[in-house]
Amino acid sequence: MNRLLNALLAFAAGLAGAWVSYYFSPAVVHAQSGPPLKIQSQSFVIVDPNNNPVGTFTSSPSPNGPAVVLLDRNGREIWRGGSPVIRPLTQR
Repeated sequence: MNRLLNALLAFAAGLAGAWVSYYFSPAVVHAQSGPPLKIQSQSFVIVDPNNNPVGTFTSSPSPNGPAVVLLDRNGREIWRGGSPVIRPLTQR
């Protein structure tokens, strides 16, 4: 009789626990499904381990269209990349 009572109490406690967790559980949180498709910024600042700026990737207008520019910590241009100059056929 004692074993049967323990088994019934355990079963009832399991059902009660399942019912409580089903109806009173916190909202489900889902992790991000994947990496973002696009990151936008006007510039990216590269820093050293002490959080001091070392360089900056940014954009700059130029006569041939916008260009990507790498600046050093003093703001001097180190590298520039952009579209090549496309001349009309009449100027070739």
